[in-house]
Amino acid sequence: MLTRAQVSTFVGRTVYARGEQVLEAERVVSVARNGAKVVGHVLGTRDENYVVTITMSSASPDARPTLGRCTCPVRLACKHCAATLLALVERDERAARTSLAPAPRTEPRRAKDYTRTPEWQRTFEGMLTDAGLDTLEVDDA
Repeated sequence: MLTRAQVSTFVGRTVYARGEQVLEAERVVSVARNGAKVVGHVLGTRDENYVVTITMSSASPDARPTLGRCTCPVRLACKHCAATLLALVERDERAARTSLAPAPRTEPRRAKDYTRTPEWQRTFEGMLTDAGLDTLEVDDA
């Protein structure tokens, strides 16, 4: 999974900090990853629409960014690229937390009653009795 440190290494500390500001200002409209490509839509300072395309080293989840292009005047590895990658990191972190979190319980825990015959078994036994099959011999061999 892409990390914040990898994003910082890719764009540099100054651009990384500006990318964080763009992300915090909620200027990243969308981010998507398809294999080794990441595409983002980011609003500029004056509400300009910028399209960010980032090439990753591979389609692997552990891939690192290798090239970041943007339609802004800076063109390469800009604050919009940083914000797009940071949005991707946040999305992946959120997904990891959600998938690892246990489902919330709606009822309190209770000890299992192993002496009680389950509903499915009672139903099945009733069907066998009705069909006259409850007294059949079973060959365990």
